[in-house]
Amino acid sequence: MKVILLTLLIISLAFNVCFTVGFFQASKQRDRARTFEGRTHIMAAKLKLDGQQCKVFETLLAEFTKLRQTRAAQRDAFFTELVKNQPNEKMLKDLCAGEAVRQYRLDTLTLMRKFISILHPQQREIFLEIIRSHNSSDRVAARQPGK
Repeated sequence: MKVILLTLLIISLAFNVCFTVGFFQASKQRDRARTFEGRTHIMAAKLKLDGQQCKVFETLLAEFTKLRQTRAAQRDAFFTELVKNQPNEKMLKDLCAGEAVRQYRLDTLTLMRKFISILHPQQREIFLEIIRSHNSSDRVAARQPGK
């Protein structure tokens, strides 16, 4: 009887340890998915990039991170101007749809095309599915406040 109870206790402890490890792994993965860098590395893993592709990916990611920082500064300037008692309408329009925004989109497109050019056809299909699922109407609706 003692052997059975001891065996059940050991099995129970093993399940608890496995559950705890799984919980922390899932939490770590969830936390990674909350950052831009984490999401891009998750995407790279899904695409199964090889060594050379990873090098190019890291270079492109560094360039895109710089672009995002520039755009973040522009966005901050937009909101700073927006909340003023008498905001400068021309400045708001420029920050919202001016040349800097256009250039950001073109630079983003250039980096995206460079990235796609290093992918094999099967990886391109996976990438397309990732983009479609990221931009699906269900995900977009889930991100909307009050929905």
